[in-house]
Amino acid sequence: MKRILLFLVILVAANIATAQSLAILEAYQLGNHDIVYLEDLMETRKGDIIAPVRMFDINGHNVDDFGYCFLKLSRQDATVIDSTIVEAEFTNVGLLEPNPQGEGYLFINEEYDYDCECSKLKIRKFDENFNFLPDQQTILPFEDTVFGGIPSYVSEGEDFIMSYSKSGDLVLARFGLDGEQKDRTVYHDSLIGTVAYAEWGLKQWNDTPREYAVWGSVYEEENGNPIGYLFIVDSLLQVREAVRFEYWVEVQTWFHNNDMSIATLDDGSYLMSTPYREWSGNYEVQGVQVTKRDKVSHEVLNTVYFPYDRRDGSPYVADIVKDENGDVFLGYGDMQGINGFTVVKMDSDLNVIWKRFCLMTRLWDNSIKMTLLGNDGAGVAIPIFNFMSNPGHVTVIIVNDDYDGISGQDGVSVRPYGFWPNPAKDMLHLEYSPDITPTRIELYDLQGRLVRSQTTGLESVGMEGLATGTYTLRVTLEGGKTFSDKVVKE
Repeated sequence: MKRILLFLVILVAANIATAQSLAILEAYQLGNHDIVYLEDLMETRKGDIIAPVRMFDINGHNVDDFGYCFLKLSRQDATVIDSTIVEAEFTNVGLLEPNPQGEGYLFINEEYDYDCECSKLKIRKFDENFNFLPDQQTILPFEDTVFGGIPSYVSEGEDFIMSYSKSGDLVLARFGLDGEQKDRTVYHDSLIGTVAYAEWGLKQWNDTPREYAVWGSVYEEENGNPIGYLFIVDSLLQVREAVRFEYWVEVQTWFHNNDMSIATLDDGSYLMSTPYREWSGNYEVQGVQVTKRDKVSHEVLNTVYFPYDRRDGSPYVADIVKDENGDVFLGYGDMQGINGFTVVKMDSDLNVIWKRFCLMTRLWDNSIKMTLLGNDGAGVAIPIFNFMSNPGHVTVIIVNDDYDGISGQDGVSVRPYGFWPNPAKDMLHLEYSPDITPTRIELYDLQGRLVRSQTTGLESVGMEGLATGTYTLRVTLEGGKTFSDKVVKE
């Protein structure tokens, strides 16, 4: 299986038959732990999905780590098939992948040991049924502590490479699966200047010669502005090119923590996605932009904008990836988790093929990973984790070309259209995916009475004159397919 590694990750396996096009695991209860993190997904050789969930509790000012719960999910409907609990110390983001040395799977991550006040790198092995093999794990001392930043990994045969931040410095390291550290390079102020904070993404840039892209944002101590960087690194982990992206260009490009994402498009171009802001008179427009750039000159060849201007919350980029057909998947949401999550499929020229709106009525924290399902563009899976707003719950959403499927459970749904604001005062706005044609929108009150009906002007529906309360929005598409969602009139 070919793995595509990203900033927000997308994984894919081929020839998976889907009984349902949209599937949602919602609110899978993992006890009453204060914090759960779901930051990655992996598709197994058998076609199931593995979701590694970090769980720990808050005890006063201390963190009591509970460990990992590895959920095995059905590819067809995202239901839980099995689970494996692995005890862990204070953990950070890891790398989950098939074992390149044979059958089974690997999970590699850094953990902090409070007894020795030091970090350890752990390489855990699982069999084909994802049973943990404790007698085969490798534990080695790790000279750096990277907590406070998020490390990134990329596999390289029987080695793996890490990128992370240490006191503002960029560190690149290569390890063997036996735990041997083979290379380690630290880049100080001479490369990126004096910075207050940095996080780094990592993925393959070229296959021949083997090169890697390392990207991220830094906060300069001089003025506090976030600056974007892209480093092209050779097989010896030496930077051969450094590209600096300014905070202010034609529009205000916002490089904030992990909000910058890179994907190689072909031999001559790559994609970069970031949030943006611009002013139209006295009105601020914000959203997510994707630029197609030349690999040599880094000149912008094309740009597409996805405005988020009329919704609450600040947009963030989850990830951007390319499948083997050359199509591109972009995932983005809002920092407050109010308006859910949007997945966009584009062709290599950045023309939008479809949009899928993952609507949520509860507050969820940001997704920072996304996984491609099927190298041929069969779909994407999005892990969404909760911080403290609903303890012990995680969500996995699967979307693809066919928008017909099950409704979301417990306040989560996937639609070929989005609507906002919700609650609404005077006007409810709608946005439609380009692969559908709406023919009618209707509003019903709780007694089932029709209070609004439109066959034209379907980009909005007036809420003036309606009593405060909950209504059902019904959207009818060409061909007769209907969807229903709850909206609230303030």
